[in-house]
Amino acid sequence: MKIKRYIAASMRLALAEVRQEQGPEAVILSSRRTEEGIEVIAAVDYDETLIADTGRRREAAAAPTPVVAEPVAPKPAAAAVRPVREAARPVVVPPPPGADLSYQDMRRELQDMRRLLEGGLANLAWSGTRAAEPLKARVLEELTALDITPDVAMKIAASTPRDTRFADPARIPLALLAKSLPLIEDTTCLRGGVAAVVGPTGVGKTTTIAKLAARWCVSNAADDLALVSTDGFRIGAREQLRTYARILGVPMHAADGAADLARVLERLRGKKLVLIDTAGFGPRDPGLAEQLEVLKTGAAHARYFLALPAQGEAHALREAATAFAGLAPAACILTKIDEAASLGAALSTAVRHGLPIAYLCNGQRVPEDLHAAHRRRIWLVKVASCLKQNVSPHRDESSLARHFGGVQHHA
Repeated sequence: MKIKRYIAASMRLALAEVRQEQGPEAVILSSRRTEEGIEVIAAVDYDETLIADTGRRREAAAAPTPVVAEPVAPKPAAAAVRPVREAARPVVVPPPPGADLSYQDMRRELQDMRRLLEGGLANLAWSGTRAAEPLKARVLEELTALDITPDVAMKIAASTPRDTRFADPARIPLALLAKSLPLIEDTTCLRGGVAAVVGPTGVGKTTTIAKLAARWCVSNAADDLALVSTDGFRIGAREQLRTYARILGVPMHAADGAADLARVLERLRGKKLVLIDTAGFGPRDPGLAEQLEVLKTGAAHARYFLALPAQGEAHALREAATAFAGLAPAACILTKIDEAASLGAALSTAVRHGLPIAYLCNGQRVPEDLHAAHRRRIWLVKVASCLKQNVSPHRDESSLARHFGGVQHHA
């Protein structure tokens, strides 16, 4: 059996190519619309006995059960009509076990062959990229080694110059990554306002609130600051924040529900800065929607920061960014950088979702381990590069081809 994939602008042109190359005996196995055009998979010299055998089995399964009449002497007219009536009556017979095994086996075989074909095409496309755009291929390789996700790596690599004047082209991937990071200068600790830190459970929200509060107290009066906790779920959460408030000499208030939160914020209107510590909920937690509604209703004018753990996995960070998107976070805070084995997933999430990075946290010290992100751009890229050194330098060419060869696999 010979199978080939065709891409054309329309179905008519695709069928014309099939007839021209494989002749009128070719069989269309599948067709679909893709970004490239109409894709047609055609085969010639296929095994017809499989199809014929499957058809015969289906016919046998659908045939009515023969009726055996008692040995009586029916009237001639009735005997002539009886078989017709029996044949006209619909009989539903379940197919015998294994009736479609040949068809299923052939389907699986075709799927395997298709994967092999697409894998070969992806390898060819990746080889073509290496030959035509070697610098871009180098960028994609290096970003992949940093655990930057494929979609973000392609977005960053799109800015790769055709030629470079860099004495060391190996620096180009890191330079492009640094340029693409959405770092901003946040003025919360300078101008004040109402700010809340949100995020999943265990990402360091309470500690981050304490760091922001301490940073404010370094250059402002503690009397102008107040802390609010809406976390009535985690045992000891409010006690931890109350301890920080006592050390800093600032008031701490608890709020339960949207109405209570609104009343507390109204009483604190005279404060220049109010920091809100929120309860942690996972992206799939049923209570998350209620918590988000409490914040949107009770603190409608607050500035929200999404805390993302730097050591988190890519899919978990993607879910968190999507789950808290309803609050329209002004920026994100990367926490636990000191615990991360790779920064690729966290940086990819920020770039993909357009989340500006306001602060970086790389330890438990308050406030020494809180850093303004816009002043640490080069440092952040260097940390990501240093963490890469702990990973095996082996490059999986098949993985690179699969991600960047321009061919997608289908089940």
